[in-house]
Amino acid sequence: MQALPGTGAHRSSQACPCIVREIDRPPDLLQLHARHPCRYPHLLHSAGQDRFDILFACPGRSLVLDAAGLLHGMTESPRPGDFLAALDDWWVTRRNGECDDTDLPFRGGWFVYLGYELAGQIEPRLQLPLPETGLPVAMATRFATAVVRDHQAGRTLIVGEAGQEQAVTRIARDIETLSPAVEPVD
Repeated sequence: MQALPGTGAHRSSQACPCIVREIDRPPDLLQLHARHPCRYPHLLHSAGQDRFDILFACPGRSLVLDAAGLLHGMTESPRPGDFLAALDDWWVTRRNGECDDTDLPFRGGWFVYLGYELAGQIEPRLQLPLPETGLPVAMATRFATAVVRDHQAGRTLIVGEAGQEQAVTRIARDIETLSPAVEPVD
């Protein structure tokens, strides 16, 4: 495992505020998720000719709109509210500096789920049934770290926001405990 030149934690204030660590051998991201589902809850796996897989790591706070229309995560107790407005307020307070010197699809951010029923907050005249699946109407979870596989470049990276050195190290240790990934044959 190595830090990529120019992408480590010791960067100038004008550079990308990210930590990027390359993994020597590609890990099995699904195995990592299965072994630690709470630490790695979401995997976006590319299909076909898509370039990136992203395994979101070490979730932070979540904003959840439940089926009763209550927001969870912004205050001590659930309260009625507009999910998209609350997410926008949160985004404004948590966004990072721009990162123009990399083409990584993840530099810290949110994993967002928006159910069909959220349309009722956008257009109140709609009379939508409540979700019956037990899923929230909408959810956004903050992530400061992820594992990114770049199929085009043939490399896997651990990416973290500035200040996430301990989380990046923990992810690297988790990856070292995995069995080697089987590379698909094209």
